[in-house]
Amino acid sequence: MQHPTLRFAALTASAATLVLAVAGATLRTIGPAAPQTFNISSPLIFWIAGAGAAIYALVGLLLARRLPSHPVPWIFLGVGLAWSGVMLTWAYVTVASSHHPPLEGAGLVALINTAVLQPIGLGLAVLLLHLFPDGRPVDLASRRSALLTPVPVVLVSLGVAISPGSVGIYTGLANPLDPQIPMAVGWLVNVIGVAGIVGLAVMGYRSLWVRYSTGDRIVRAQIRWFLWAGGLGACVAIGIVGILTVNRAVLSGPGEGVVLVLFSAAAALVPIACAIAILRHGLYDIDRLISRTFVYIALLAIVAGTYSAGMRVLDRLVIAVTGQPSDLVAVLTTLILAISFEPLKVRLTKFAEKFDEEPEATPSELPIPDDAWIDTVAARVIERLEAGRATLSQADGVESPTMSGAAVPAPHRVP
Repeated sequence: MQHPTLRFAALTASAATLVLAVAGATLRTIGPAAPQTFNISSPLIFWIAGAGAAIYALVGLLLARRLPSHPVPWIFLGVGLAWSGVMLTWAYVTVASSHHPPLEGAGLVALINTAVLQPIGLGLAVLLLHLFPDGRPVDLASRRSALLTPVPVVLVSLGVAISPGSVGIYTGLANPLDPQIPMAVGWLVNVIGVAGIVGLAVMGYRSLWVRYSTGDRIVRAQIRWFLWAGGLGACVAIGIVGILTVNRAVLSGPGEGVVLVLFSAAAALVPIACAIAILRHGLYDIDRLISRTFVYIALLAIVAGTYSAGMRVLDRLVIAVTGQPSDLVAVLTTLILAISFEPLKVRLTKFAEKFDEEPEATPSELPIPDDAWIDTVAARVIERLEAGRATLSQADGVESPTMSGAAVPAPHRVP
């Protein structure tokens, strides 16, 4: 396929992603949404998630126009398309289940959501680990694991499709296929598929490690961009899981919006970081970015831990002395943190700067010589040549010729 055809296909895929994302968010906004046995979320969440899908689509389009035969842009386009499809089908299931009487096809659409779109998105994310940044597997093991990616994706889809009862996370919606097999069979197939995806993800990270250990400075900087975005997203995901473990009621209030905004922003960092890495624009800024991320995450953890511990210690101390709690505890704790914040930040910044490396200039980054630079170098070369020839001529007793005038050539001695 020619490059214009590939670029048109990328434009079509990104446009389809935007249409599906806007359609899903609009349907959830204007359609009925009665409480269900599954999570229906809020219209704001759909718009935020749609924006995340749009970022994948736009970054994929940008890369595909520059590098139409590179597989990574198409992975981003596929993830964006699957993500927006999930949002649209989720919105339809919510509206169809809230309608009186319920609309037709809610169960089938829910099955497409959980058995087709979600596994495809997971499979594309695993494939990205194997092909980033140059679009090719790094070795034979990476090639084999990349080729095996569709297998666990199909197993997850099959496990959801053959499980009787509810459709995946959509509790209360009966499986429209009405499979007549034991529930344990579908559960086992699903678990095998999920385990396979996890195993292939581990192989993907192994591929990144091989690339990093054997690649040049450019490849290492590209992989650091990818790992920075993925690591930040993993930290956000772990933090969200920890919050939900402590208090699941967070999702039932305004905190749901904050949680999804953080998750969508962290997920959107991956295509942006990959675009910077592949296009090599500001490639070596990643070391400074990593150090700053370390500084602020460490500051956040230290401040949060100190505030929590300080509040408890001072509160118990005040109660032991006065016999009753006091608002002075919060004031003192805040004052201590305010005084120590800047020195702590300076120390962390100095520590992080120890690991920053000044990149050497690559051939593509060296300055292009202009006419003045060339003239200066030429004059110096002529000056050195004339000085050397004058020295030789004086040693032989011959008048020194010049480089610019009508000089008499020095005699050639025949041994």
